[in-house]
Amino acid sequence: MSMHDAILALAHSKHKYLTVRQIGLMLALHRHEPMGTAQLGAYLRMGKPAVTRVCTSLARAGLLRRDVSVDDKRLRSIWLTEDGVKLAAQLAAVEVKPKITRAA
Repeated sequence: MSMHDAILALAHSKHKYLTVRQIGLMLALHRHEPMGTAQLGAYLRMGKPAVTRVCTSLARAGLLRRDVSVDDKRLRSIWLTEDGVKLAAQLAAVEVKPKITRAA
């Protein structure tokens, strides 16, 4: 099983409908939270509208929250919720050991 497949299997066992983009965004926040929409877009090479859609779906699933910036009310700081942190930590910890076979 590839690392990609292992991460998807774990994600789908916890939240059935997580997409690769949602998983990537959660892992980015796990490493660098909080981030803003523009920062996430640049980090993940996604446009702001796509980031907003992914964030909205993760917020509905209870994995992410968006707080209004104290410095600029137009901006949002994006954080993982407690459940989001737990899932992202599990996803980040996935290791796939290579299958070694003997040559004939």
